[in-house]
Amino acid sequence: MQMIGIIILVISILLQFVAAVLAVRLIRITGKRLAWSLIAAAVVLMAVRRGISLFAYFGPGQAKPPDVVAESIALVISGLMLIGIARIVPLFIERKRAEEALREQERYAQSLLRLSRGLERAQTYNEALNAARDEVMTISGYQHLWAYIFTDDKKYAKMLVARGPIVDKLKKFKSEKDTPLTLTIQGDRMLEEIAEAKNIVVVENALTDERTDKKIVAMLGNRTIINVPIFLMDKHLGSMGTGTFDDEGFRVPTKSERDYLVLLASHMAVTLDRIHLLTKRKEAEEELKKHREHLEELVRERTAELETKNVELEKFNKFFVGRELRMIELKKIIAEYEKRISELEKEIVDLKDIKQ
Repeated sequence: MQMIGIIILVISILLQFVAAVLAVRLIRITGKRLAWSLIAAAVVLMAVRRGISLFAYFGPGQAKPPDVVAESIALVISGLMLIGIARIVPLFIERKRAEEALREQERYAQSLLRLSRGLERAQTYNEALNAARDEVMTISGYQHLWAYIFTDDKKYAKMLVARGPIVDKLKKFKSEKDTPLTLTIQGDRMLEEIAEAKNIVVVENALTDERTDKKIVAMLGNRTIINVPIFLMDKHLGSMGTGTFDDEGFRVPTKSERDYLVLLASHMAVTLDRIHLLTKRKEAEEELKKHREHLEELVRERTAELETKNVELEKFNKFFVGRELRMIELKKIIAEYEKRISELEKEIVDLKDIKQ
């Protein structure tokens, strides 16, 4: 019985020390340093008191052996204390995670609110992409952002890039291609998947992933590639991309970061469609302006021709009008001469009659 009492006492001491360790752990989880420090100290002192009894039994003197019943009750108390602290740890961990998730969601909401304000002011693709890149950098730390705008038939993708280090990389890409920012989708496995994707597409390692073009990866230095589809209603406008390059290494987005990127892409959809329509309108206005200028030039040319013809016609008319006036005067003179001749003939006839 004495040995059983000693074993129970040792187990009780160990349980109390474990409970103290859990209490100390809760300081980091809850941030309540004073409260859990006092609890841990109390549990440690209880264990020390039990330890004193144990050492007294084995030390010199005639120490009373441990009472099995009393030590059993103490063991139950230590066990219940340990179980209580152990069961409360997950509650605090869950609470802390919920608080962190709430703070994270609040950060995301504030970011999307700032993005919405920036997108309202955006008049060009670059302005919209730069506003989105600023928020992506703030929330997830990714330094780069680009977008693919698909043609209606999804045969081509126009690549647009926000400001950042990737711009210089694409300049090298441009020097080797005639149309670097207009990419053919068919035949490019990565672009084909992006064009058909309904959900986020993540390439964890662009160096080894079979979907990537290794020549382009080597040229640009891609590491992790993330593309998020951009939908407006049921229309697939394109895709928003981000990721890491070169020394940035490989970094796969967390679930919350993926959710944030999906929300960000949905916020961009309306703006990109608005800018697309605005761009088409400007192109139509430029085309109309060219036609108007061409028409005005034709009108000026025809007006000049008409003015020249009018001058020539006026000269011609003056010539004929002058001729007509001279003919009228000549006719009058002839008529006068005819009248004079008639009078002379009459006088001659009269003279002949008188002479006879």
